[in-house]
Amino acid sequence: MLQDILRCPELWKAISGSNCRGATDPKLDNLSLGNKQQLAHLAKLEEKGFEVSDLKQEIIDKARA
Repeated sequence: MLQDILRCPELWKAISGSNCRGATDPKLDNLSLGNKQQLAHLAKLEEKGFEVSDLKQEIIDKARA
């Protein structure tokens, strides 16, 4: 079983989950280009000190639906 996990990283990722955050987060893989651009813009605003976490979550939730 250990050999199977070592040979198949996707299996290990499925078992353990992902620790990626930000633009590499697997939750963002199915977003459209427009949504990704919106999230990138919100990330820039967040770096400047604006509170945009609710807006980012709203975009992600709408894309999942």
